Amino acid sequence: MDNLYCMSKAVETVFESHPFVSIAVVAVSVIGFSFYRKYKRRQDLTDFAAANCLMFERNNVRRGEQLFNETGIEMFSRGFNGRAYNYMTGLNGAYSETEFFDYTYSSRKGGRNNIRYYYTCALLRNKAVNFPRFSLIPWNFFPKFLRRFGSKDIRLESSPALSDRYILKSSDVNSTKAFFSPSVIACFERNAGMNVYTGGNYMLVAVRGLINTQKKYPLFINAVRDFSDSLFSHARR
Repeated sequence: MDNLYCMSKAVETVFESHPFVSIAVVAVSVIGFSFYRKYKRRQDLTDFAAANCLMFERNNVRRGEQLFNETGIEMFSRGFNGRAYNYMTGLNGAYSETEFFDYTYSSRKGGRNNIRYYYTCALLRNKAVNFPRFSLIPWNFFPKFLRRFGSKDIRLESSPALSDRYILKSSDVNSTKAFFSPSVIACFERNAGMNVYTGGNYMLVAVRGLINTQKKYPLFINAVRDFSDSLFSHARR
């Protein structure tokens, strides 16, 4: 007990005499915890993929570079240093080829005020569908604030409730409005707050943050499958 007390007092003395040591210890602990969380998520996804007969890739640089060029989806051009990783493939829907992955980008090239955003994503493709290019994103405080000053989102006269809950944006307003038939609107009204981006044969479904692998990832997969199967079946008509 005396030895333990002496050790604790010695450590306390070092921290008091050298405050930079305590700062360094805290910094190393934070960085170490961050690396551990990434490792733990990768390991959990590896186990999840193996248990569900899926293919898992930690990194696929070529595929990551293809995402924007191939899909043209706006989210992949957002911010700086965008990167897709932790790919899972082999779990397709009734109407689509599907790949799941994590995606991150930063608000700046670097600096103190740089913020990094993380998403859990599902990219779906159906060659029989040609979506107009649009994004449908749930409102948050910042866009609601902008709405007071005339934010230029597309209003759907046939579904004011959907327009009140989501920001709908597109460079092709007429085609996008025509796409939102009553049956398609019904699909989105059942959407549980996911970010949706479309263009050509592709649809991206994204949720802010990295979803817990063991508890919520299966729910995310099922929600994406049900939503996309319903939407693609209507979009093909």
